[in-house]
Amino acid sequence: MRAAHAINAGEQPPTAVSGPDDIRDFFFIERPGAAAAFEDVCDIAVRRLPAAYGFDPSREILVLSPMHKGPLGIEALNAELRRRLNADGAPVPGLPFRVGDRFVQRRNDHEHQLMNGETGVVVSGDDENERLTLQCDDGRVMQVPYNACHTLELGYCLSIHRAQGSQNRAVVMVLSAAHAVMLTRNLVYTGLTRAQELAVIVGDRRALQMGLQRTDAARRHTRLATLVSA
Repeated sequence: MRAAHAINAGEQPPTAVSGPDDIRDFFFIERPGAAAAFEDVCDIAVRRLPAAYGFDPSREILVLSPMHKGPLGIEALNAELRRRLNADGAPVPGLPFRVGDRFVQRRNDHEHQLMNGETGVVVSGDDENERLTLQCDDGRVMQVPYNACHTLELGYCLSIHRAQGSQNRAVVMVLSAAHAVMLTRNLVYTGLTRAQELAVIVGDRRALQMGLQRTDAARRHTRLATLVSA
């Protein structure tokens, strides 16, 4: 993907344009306002990409945001994407899930063989035996006790950090100046390279430029060197 190579070099990525010879694997849609960006992210992921490319919006499109809170955060996007994709799913009593929901695992659970970042779909809830049946994206089907589901959360939208190691046919990533504290070149590159075929960034071009200019995320300011040499 040309856009990923450009970002890795700290350059603005080339956006695809209409033409018979152009490689249409990356688009940047400028929406500086939070409300407009939010609507576009949801509409692109739920309606426009499935209509144009035939992607399954529930399984083949990954929505990413750098932060959990705020109008363009993971929590808000998860709620709206579920409303559009799984409004009629049967609620699972006592859990924040509906049958058909996307889920993501938040930490390693060796007992139930669910690792941090694993994703899939809620298949059913068994209230009598208090077990949730999950189908992971790697094809496994498993049952997890209700009392072990506190490490699961909605997975329609993920953080870029949690998506490391995962890939989908398409990625829709939102970038806003409000995410400034999180924006680095590596973060943007990681999000973009989760896409196997197509990536779309929606948001503020200033935010993208912030990310391209910051390469010091891995630098940790501690007193370790001083303490070791003392």
